[in-house]
Amino acid sequence: MLLTVAVALTLSYLWIWWQRLKRRKRRSLPVLSPDWCDRFEQSLQEAQQQLIEVGDRYRQVVRDRQRWETIQEAQEAAQQEGKSARDQLRSLEAQILELQVNLESRLIDWPALKESFWQFLRFGGLGFLLGWFLHWLAR
Repeated sequence: MLLTVAVALTLSYLWIWWQRLKRRKRRSLPVLSPDWCDRFEQSLQEAQQQLIEVGDRYRQVVRDRQRWETIQEAQEAAQQEGKSARDQLRSLEAQILELQVNLESRLIDWPALKESFWQFLRFGGLGFLLGWFLHWLAR
C-alpha cells in the first residue's frame, strides 16, 4: 500500500514536471520593442561615427608627427650648416609651433569632459547634501 502511494506521488510529480517543461519549450523569445531597436541602432551609429573620428584624428596625428620630424630635421640641418637664412629658420619655427598647437589642441575637448563634469557635479552635490543631512541628524 505504502509503495503504491509512493509510486503514485512520484509519477504525479514527474507528470507535473514534464508539463512545466513542455510549457517552457513553447514559450517564444521576447519581442523587442521598436523603440528599443531604434535607440540601439542610433547608439550603434554614434559609436561608429566616434570610431571614425578617432581614426581620422589618429591619422592626422601620425601625419603631423611625421611632418614635425622632417621640419625638425630641416631646422637642425639649417643650424648645422650655419646659414644666415634667418627667414627660413623663422618659417620652420612657426611651422613647428603650429604643429605643436595642432597636436595638443584636440587631446582634451569639452564634449568629452562635459559628461564627466555633470556626473561629478550631480553625484558630488548629492554626496554633499547627504553628508549635510546626516550631520544635521547627528546633532
